Amino acid sequence: QLRHCCAPECKETFATAGRPFPRCAGCGILCYCSRECQKSAWKHAKAPHKEVCPKLRVLHERTNLPQKQVPDRF
Repeated sequence: QLRHCCAPECKETFATAGRPFPRCAGCGILCYCSRECQKSAWKHAKAPHKEVCPKLRVLHERTNLPQKQVPDRF
């Protein structure tokens, strides 16, 4: 299973980068390969993370899912 950067236009994977990606500090679910990708995803025109981050955080807190069971890309 490949793990991808969650920025919509980024094609970077854990395998191509040779490392796991840090998770968003807000929701703790989505992973980004770089600070630049996280910034671009925050205000992306079609799928802004800014709108879903608080909802994902609440979902993550209420379900107590382990992080490895949460999908890498939405």
